[in-house]
Amino acid sequence: MSANLRLTWAEDAAAASIEAELVRRLHPPLNVHGVDSEHIQAAVVAAKNAYNTSSHPDDPAPLP
Repeated sequence: MSANLRLTWAEDAAAASIEAELVRRLHPPLNVHGVDSEHIQAAVVAAKNAYNTSSHPDDPAPLP
């Protein structure tokens, strides 16, 4: 990933808006939320969906 994006961090009271602007400008390769659709990597979306599917129980226990 370092060949594609170099970014560090800093604390800021407006972190959410700054993060959103950085994602919009830099198109980080592993981000999905906040990235313009033409910059979203299909493989990243597929991997996140597969992980989310596998991390939930197949059949949750019924509530008493």
